[in-house]
Amino acid sequence: MPQTPHSNDFLAFKAAHPDFAARFDAAMTSRTFCAGETMIWQSEDGNHTFCLIKGEAKVVRNSIGGHEIFLAELPPGELFGELAPLIGERRTSNVVAVTDCETQDISATKLFELMETNPKFAIFMTRMLATRIEQTSRQIFERLSLPATRRVYNDLVRRGVQDAGNSERFIIDAPESVTELATRWNLSRESASRAISELQKQGLLIKTGAAWHLIQPDFALAQ
Repeated sequence: MPQTPHSNDFLAFKAAHPDFAARFDAAMTSRTFCAGETMIWQSEDGNHTFCLIKGEAKVVRNSIGGHEIFLAELPPGELFGELAPLIGERRTSNVVAVTDCETQDISATKLFELMETNPKFAIFMTRMLATRIEQTSRQIFERLSLPATRRVYNDLVRRGVQDAGNSERFIIDAPESVTELATRWNLSRESASRAISELQKQGLLIKTGAAWHLIQPDFALAQ
């Protein structure tokens, strides 16, 4: 008997539940977006939930002053845009295609029908929302209480892959540019560069060729 995935990967959930997948596919509409195109607009009415099938997207919010605040990145398999339909409110953020993207979207009415008739899907949605609440709470805590260098380190470790031969080491094979990292951390490029340099001075970040190695210190990491 297939088990409900514990991750946010909706495509994995569909693969594990073919009867549900057939009902979802019958109710959904396919869309494509070009890189740089806004897929969801902040403050607009939202009546559809999307699943990212191909490509990568990012979730951002515009501040009162017009500054773009990075909130999250979306890999293939993620559901997004679910909050507005679920609570009947306007969109709280923008979702922008980072690369060319393919999505499936489903109306709020059909989404509610699937949740009401499929308890496993309702549990999946609950877990997904709980995970996002935890992630948002962690982001708020780190931005308010941790210095930039520690925030940068925690984010890099979470994005790294644990070294199979050394549990105290995490590896990022193809790190983004400092400019791209600064955008995700909501820092200036100069502040991001200083944080990376400080981590190198402390021996917590070692650059080896094209890879970055993050060395785990004694303090507990924010997971």
